[in-house]
Amino acid sequence: MIATDGDARLQIDPKTGLNAYGCSPRPRPWAITFSSSTASSISERGYAAAERAKHRLIDDAIHGGIEYCNTRETARICQAIGNYYGLSKEIRILIISSGTDGELLALGIALLSDPDRPLTNILVGPEESGSGVPLAAAGRHFSTRTARGVVVVKGDLIEGIPKDLDILSVPVRTSDGSVRSATEITVDCSERITEAILHGRRVLLHILDQSKTGLLAPNTIEPSWLRNLDKIDILVDASQARLAASSVRSYVEHGAMVLLTGSKFFTGPPFSGVLLVPPPISDRLEGNRVFPSGFVDYFGCMSVAESFDVSFGLALRWQAALAEMDAFSAIEETVVAKMLYRFGNKVENAIKANPDLYWHETAPLNRTNFKDNWDQQKTIFTFSIWRPADSAGPRRLFHISEARQIYIWLNSDLSDLLPIESSTIEQWLAAQYVHIGQPVALATKFGMISGALRLSSSARLVSGDFSQRHPDTQIDRAINDALTAIEKVSLIVRYFERIRSQSAATVSMTGYGLV
Repeated sequence: MIATDGDARLQIDPKTGLNAYGCSPRPRPWAITFSSSTASSISERGYAAAERAKHRLIDDAIHGGIEYCNTRETARICQAIGNYYGLSKEIRILIISSGTDGELLALGIALLSDPDRPLTNILVGPEESGSGVPLAAAGRHFSTRTARGVVVVKGDLIEGIPKDLDILSVPVRTSDGSVRSATEITVDCSERITEAILHGRRVLLHILDQSKTGLLAPNTIEPSWLRNLDKIDILVDASQARLAASSVRSYVEHGAMVLLTGSKFFTGPPFSGVLLVPPPISDRLEGNRVFPSGFVDYFGCMSVAESFDVSFGLALRWQAALAEMDAFSAIEETVVAKMLYRFGNKVENAIKANPDLYWHETAPLNRTNFKDNWDQQKTIFTFSIWRPADSAGPRRLFHISEARQIYIWLNSDLSDLLPIESSTIEQWLAAQYVHIGQPVALATKFGMISGALRLSSSARLVSGDFSQRHPDTQIDRAINDALTAIEKVSLIVRYFERIRSQSAATVSMTGYGLV
């Protein structure tokens, strides 16, 4: 049930028991998991919450019907999200399947403002957002099937999207992979906004908080943008949800829409999104105005006055995420900050000290509009992997396709593939199931594009597992697990050619939920 009501990325591979993200829809406590920058397997806490929600949904459906059941559960989820972030009643909370669906919905809301003026959509760091975001931002199908099960052609323009929609991008890294300065990014955004307005266009500006590699760009909301909110809509892509509740409130108080999920930092099951719409933008959601006709395939409604009720599977996924949010909110913010700092400091130093790894620098998380919170702490740690040196040429980093293979091997039992003379420690290490963030393509100063993997901390790392360990014990275990993950990467590098020469079918699948 948890894997229903989503697109192809939620489908479970019967051979592995995992979906396209490498996640299981049931608890997988034997795996070392630092994959929250992509998606996580559901926790025991989240699974128990989903089970309780299932019984409640069935009871509501029996006594009031399916429509009553969905409407009532939507209200529960919206209230819980509003309470967690401390949102005012004027903020419209729209539950959607995923962050990418939320990108499409935000585009639709921006198009409602003034149908007579063409729209320019300015994407910041699209190369470091969700893979489907550039397509959704252009009003195009971003998968082969929508969350409502409608088969579509990926890349085709969604029916009703105006053909004069303009897409611009602002890079967050240079051609050698270095992080651009916050000032450069802000200036680029302002220049593109000014030019679009001069040409009689409206603007939808994206703020990326945070990217796949933990970048915040731009790190400020310029006063000039706020003075032109009659011509500019601002969307904060905070799909990673790596920011404090007060930071979210600050964004909406500045008049920005905010896109969040329960499936990244909070480690709920993949496909649980929400779009926060503040006034006066929320005024567009009243009356008889309609979305582009193709939106019915994604959201099940055409009129913005209709309800965005959750489906059964989406409700279960959100209830699992809310259980993690509740557990996280019970930890004092100063304690959260200390735990994240301690974990991050150990992980960053371990990556930098490992000769098999190449560390990708990131910029400090300085949110100039907001006070200091735990969200100033780095929670995504990005690295590429050096190939073993050989006599054929200079040492190089593994490219993206090789990094994808290493990502799969990390999440598998490789012990049968090591030579018989390998040590007991190596055998133990090879048998560990390690799930980290999927590789992304990043340029480097060496003139090559590498496949960069990501090891990420999360709310679950702070709040602990179902048994609620003491914070110090919890963080010590997390650090040890992270060091084990890094050591397994080095093990794979050491035996890369041997492992690659073996058939993929020989890799044990017990770590993928088949026990």
